[in-house]
Amino acid sequence: MKEHRVSSRYAKALTDVALEQSLESKVVEDIELILAMIASSRELRNLLASPIVSSQKKRAIFKELFESKVSELMMHFVLLVEEKSREAILVDIFNEFTNIYNNRHNILPITISSAYEMNEEEQQKIVARIADITGKTILPVYKIDKTIIGGLSIAYDNLIIDASIKSQLKKLHRSLLAA
Repeated sequence: MKEHRVSSRYAKALTDVALEQSLESKVVEDIELILAMIASSRELRNLLASPIVSSQKKRAIFKELFESKVSELMMHFVLLVEEKSREAILVDIFNEFTNIYNNRHNILPITISSAYEMNEEEQQKIVARIADITGKTILPVYKIDKTIIGGLSIAYDNLIIDASIKSQLKKLHRSLLAA
């Protein structure tokens, strides 16, 4: 709980500075890049979590990894987070910033899972329908999940719309057991 409050404060501060300097979209790009680097590197994840690696070593590694790839604002921010010994929650800070950004810009990230790869027309119909329902700009992520057999599963916010065959079979199974 305490870490969430701390990550929220850092994210809010980054949002305020990014807005003040008209760099909000650049910060979003920088965050996506850094999160992708963290996701693809176990060594980087371990470095962020390690209390053993010295501050100077972490700063040098961060500068080497990020300095030529991200904005000056983002580099200063990452170094500030490290200076305050909060690098272990850097991903949480970035996720919170993304939530703030999405709320400000009326963007709704969703995950659409299907048993097969949908064509563009099917994708557009689903996105349009969810946009109509929510009144938001939809940012879809498509996943293939063969276990759902057919149909779709759509997840956004804390809601899951499960219209998969797997789900229907489970409901049928439960009703037959109850009868």
